[in-house]
Amino acid sequence: DRRGRLHSNLRIFSEPGVIVYTQAPDLEFSNKHEVVVGGTQLHEVTANLAGREVQSFVLECGPDLAFNALRDGIIDKIIVFVAPKIIGGRELLGFASEGVQSLEDAVRIQDWTVERVGPDLMVTGYVHRNH
Repeated sequence: DRRGRLHSNLRIFSEPGVIVYTQAPDLEFSNKHEVVVGGTQLHEVTANLAGREVQSFVLECGPDLAFNALRDGIIDKIIVFVAPKIIGGRELLGFASEGVQSLEDAVRIQDWTVERVGPDLMVTGYVHRNH
């Protein structure tokens, strides 16, 4: 969280062992969680997690981080929630930064499923690349 907007009462913090990467040095969490200040660039976070032998992690992110993670090839599985509401416009993007401008350059999602979660739809799929 580069802006320090996380609150310790979020459900994700109900279990011990959460690691928070942030640029905000004044975030306070219980001693059940670790706060890493600085090093919020994707390559730094993934290197740090690999050094801890972490093989899987969750990114809850906005459009910039979402695109950068896809571009950098660190996403294997994607989960998108679709609510029965329509919002949009030029400034409300799902993926930001330079984005993907043509269908031939689009990131392919395969083996996808759709599940209803309350009033929302949860679309889960896998990013397949030639590694």
